[in-house]
Amino acid sequence: MRTILFSSEWRKGCRRAVQTVCQCVTSDDFRLLGTEVLDLSPHGMLIRGEDSADIGEEVILSFRAPGGDEWFDAVARVARILHGDRDEDDGYQLGLEFTEISLETRFRLRLYLRDIPPPVPQRTLRPGLRTTEPTQSGPSCEPRASERPTVKPGRKLPTPYVV
Repeated sequence: MRTILFSSEWRKGCRRAVQTVCQCVTSDDFRLLGTEVLDLSPHGMLIRGEDSADIGEEVILSFRAPGGDEWFDAVARVARILHGDRDEDDGYQLGLEFTEISLETRFRLRLYLRDIPPPVPQRTLRPGLRTTEPTQSGPSCEPRASERPTVKPGRKLPTPYVV
């Protein structure tokens, strides 16, 4: 199998280090896969795995906004599995890519994440893989124009409180 490495600038959105709760279950038999979010972006998340999963497996999840009481629902697919074999790994983890999440939810999630720092890299890169210097804050969490929800005139979206 060929490995392809991408820098953080290739990511779709900002990935932020958070610790919040979730309920992640498989869509076919509702088997619990995890309850702890380790990092989060408007396009996916990394959870601590409690049960095994397969790449491409569809999952249903509900998670609490970091630093808030609001809950979000989404459908995702397992995009990556970390087995915890390396010293730097923090146990079994599942990388999930959102496949069904509303634009309004994605926008509100960006608002919660905008002041949270990116995660510290768990693994060191081998020499020669990085061609550019990393940015201090990583990709921007500011919503793109295409991701801003339409709001009726006179109505405002509530601004989340970030701790």
